[in-house]
Amino acid sequence: MLGEDQPTHYQPSGRTFAQEREFITKIGPVQYEIAPGFVPNMRVPATFYVNSQLDHLIFEELEHFTRSGGFGFLPAVKQMANVASLPGIVKRSIGLPDCHAGYGFSIGNVAAFDMDDPEAIVSPGDINCGVRVIRTNLSEQDVAPHKEELAQALFDHIPVGVGSQGIIPTSMDELDAALELGMDWSLREGYAWPEDKEHCEEYGRMLQADPRAVSSRAKKRGRTQMGTLGAGNHYAECVVCVRRRRDGALEVDNRLQMSVFACRVTAITGFSLFPHPTSRSWGGGVSSPQIQVVDEICNPAAASHMGIEFTGQPTMGGERLHIPSAACRGYVIIPQRDCLCMNSLRNSNFLDPLGVVMLHKRDLGSRGFGHQVATDALIEMEKAVSEEKTVLNDKQLACAKIGSPIGQAYLKGMSCAANYAWVNRSTMTFLTRQAFAKVFTCAPDDLDMQMIYDTSHNIAKVEEHMVDGRPHRLLVHRKGATRAFPPHHPLIPVEYQCTGQPVLIGGTMGTNSWILTGTEQGFDTTFGSTCHGAGRARSRNNSRRNLDHRDILEALARQNISIRVASPKLVMEEAPDSYKDVNAVVETCHQAGISRKCVKLRPIAVIKG
Repeated sequence: MLGEDQPTHYQPSGRTFAQEREFITKIGPVQYEIAPGFVPNMRVPATFYVNSQLDHLIFEELEHFTRSGGFGFLPAVKQMANVASLPGIVKRSIGLPDCHAGYGFSIGNVAAFDMDDPEAIVSPGDINCGVRVIRTNLSEQDVAPHKEELAQALFDHIPVGVGSQGIIPTSMDELDAALELGMDWSLREGYAWPEDKEHCEEYGRMLQADPRAVSSRAKKRGRTQMGTLGAGNHYAECVVCVRRRRDGALEVDNRLQMSVFACRVTAITGFSLFPHPTSRSWGGGVSSPQIQVVDEICNPAAASHMGIEFTGQPTMGGERLHIPSAACRGYVIIPQRDCLCMNSLRNSNFLDPLGVVMLHKRDLGSRGFGHQVATDALIEMEKAVSEEKTVLNDKQLACAKIGSPIGQAYLKGMSCAANYAWVNRSTMTFLTRQAFAKVFTCAPDDLDMQMIYDTSHNIAKVEEHMVDGRPHRLLVHRKGATRAFPPHHPLIPVEYQCTGQPVLIGGTMGTNSWILTGTEQGFDTTFGSTCHGAGRARSRNNSRRNLDHRDILEALARQNISIRVASPKLVMEEAPDSYKDVNAVVETCHQAGISRKCVKLRPIAVIKG
């Protein structure tokens, strides 16, 4: 991600750790508040969510920083508080349980700025990392004999790794069209199905996009990378679903769900694939598809609306599960659909079971393209901050007034990068469908590889929220946070009006992933946002120094997880020990009421770029 593992420019407070802790108060079972005064110029409080399994990571980071005399990486709590000092911020700066130190903003940080305040700002960062879900009608039994072949087919079909080249030839004129049209371009060129666009956040196109706001350097970086997974924390995996009998006993479902995380794409059926691509060069760096199966159903009614049920049973007509798109280093999930109708489910002996395949990608969402868009904006904003003598707690929080020419130019370029990420994920979905068709000698239509949902977890978007009892137009920055809108919100598909927006949460390449749903409480308290993944517990450098890729590969083999990897160092950087416990992260969000657990997934194959 942008600026990851880079030291910050910050004036230390000179306080001891005990003195710093006096500003942080526990105000709920899993919620803490940071009072103004923790850093200079705070306009609103900051708050963060962690449970007893995670809180020590937050405070150890702060303690290490104070003992070092304020040198090195700025702790996430300091970054959250610095965001609370930015002009135009409303209500609070929010840290989610997967938060960790980032560039300017902490990763896992949410902040909203009043569009009607002439001083309100926009700050650049990772662009449109996300997740997509696609379903299949395959079962785990169908896939088991072909697991190695399928993993290899995905590895062969989807370009992975640093410097990988897309297989779709694109001229500069066609690139401009893709930047402006987003998934409409993919649909026009035959890389997406008409139903895909209907089940994508923003319908896969941000209308403010203007290719003239994008530098030629960014375009050169993005032109050759369309449809690539990247490297780092991007991966694909296969997952299995476990069903719970009404007597409480667990039984493995025969169906496999396919989930693809490409900045997170997921498909859910008996089998699911999670791809996680982003805007790659436009956005940044790492990818890994996963094949997963459903491990447990926590909310049968909501899962049924997502098509997560028995193989061979009637499906819920037209229902789709949407997952964040690929714009940053993130994930793509393809969830399984093949669900029973509710009457059949109530009469069955089992709650909703399912299996999935997941592609997970960690990138800036728009890959190198998005990364360059953000870098270009940072340079211009740093100049403006210097010329206008704007006071910032941290130079990494370079920003511009939303209504200024620089601010508007960034929003136009950011929208291009977001559209690029959706095109990238659509291309990966096309390639994934082709890989499945090759392995199973069956057309994607016959495999029922419909897209369930696509959402973003690194982006700034204009939304309407209540502030002081009145509706306000806000520019909501989600940096490593996923939109999680509640039931009955007008911007989520009709299939999910009763359940809330599906939210796809990628774990690491060897641990569980999750599908959650949005809540009213989350909409009120976190601007409709929740976590986006496990969140790093070690820096990449620390992982490379202290972990051995052979030990990690052996551990995956013991779990019967097939793996394809482009670089051994990525295995260490993306090892489960490099991240927080995703189950604890999800449990914190569930306990806080900002999202609800729905489906738990387990990987059976991983492809890492």
